[in-house]
Parts: sequence; structure tokens; C-alpha cells
Amino acid sequence: MANRIRSARLAAALLLAGGAVSAPLAAAADAAGPDRAPPITAQTWMKTAASYSHWGSNFKLAELAKLSGGQGYARRSWQFGTDGRYRFRVEVWSMTYKPKELSGIEDTGRWRIEGDRVIVEPERAVAYVEDKETRQRLHEQPAQTAPTVYVGRMHWLSGMGAWYLVLAPQDGRPTLREGDFDNQPGFPNAYFYGPPPKVGG
Repeated sequence: MANRIRSARLAAALLLAGGAVSAPLAAAADAAGPDRAPPITAQTWMKTAASYSHWGSNFKLAELAKLSGGQGYARRSWQFGTDGRYRFRVEVWSMTYKPKELSGIEDTGRWRIEGDRVIVEPERAVAYVEDKETRQRLHEQPAQTAPTVYVGRMHWLSGMGAWYLVLAPQDGRPTLREGDFDNQPGFPNAYFYGPPPKVGG
């Protein structure tokens, strides 16, 4: 009962934050636009940052501690497949520390939508190091993860001209896979994912 109440409150908060440009999640839909949200399976959902300050709290590889002051990026991404499987990935690259390598976390398993909730059930999670050019896996070791229930919404940002996926853990706590919340204005205690960056645009 407590989880249902918490879920309802989160959904209401996300709806109020989104106003008329917020929409419920869907596993499948027609083409998206400003008045029609895409399905959660439509694309890879990403969050990219040039600051590493809140990305390293749950890593097993000590890469992030060495990136302070360097140039590079850190990126989280979700892929929700129409086959009911998901892939979550954290990817970190430093221009100054091992620039030919990527490191991060990869988490895979099953997912489903129930109402306004996205339920994620992991099967495997690893910390990895990859060759940046070939994506060949150089090293991996088991990483911690956990089943998670998110309250989800789609939110249209007119200034960006795109829909964003908002995932708020139902229990109100940061997840093992994602770390600290994004602190997006209007969306406390949530993670905010947008479309992949345009190449050459």
C-alpha cells in the first residue's frame, strides 16, 4: 500500500511538473511529435555530462577518480527493446587518461510497463574496459545492480524540440546503476534522459 501511495504521489508530481507537455509512457505508438510522445522503445535514451563529479559513486573500476581535471565525457543510456529486454550502459571517456579506452558499467535484463511504472529486472551487470575504436572488451568484472521500479513520464521540452524520458525510482532513493539524481528543474528525485546527440548537426 505504501508503495502504491508513493507511486501515485510521484506520478502526480511528474504530471504537475510537465503540465500540458507531459505524457504517459507507452511501449508502442505511431510517429511522435510535439503533441504525441514516442514509445519508450523508439530510441536510445541518453544523459551526457562533461563533469564526472556524480558518476563514480557505484563503480568497481577506479577510473573516474583519476579523471579529475581532464577533458572527456560521461554518458548514461537506456535501450528498451520491443522483445522485453533492456540494456543500460554507463560510458566514460577521458582525453587525458587512457584516451584509447572506454570504461563504465553495463546492465542487462528484462523490463515491462505496468501503468505509470517501468519495472526493471537485471540478469547481468559488469564493470568493463573497452577499446574506444573497435569496442572490443578488454576487461570486465561483476558489478552490483538491483531490480528497480521507476515511475515514468515523457516530457516535451519545446526549447530543445524533443521528448525526454523521466524516470523516478518509486522508493525515492538513487539507484545503484545510475547514482545521484539529475536535479533537473521541476523533476526532483528523478533521472532525465533525452535523444542521442545529433552527429554533425
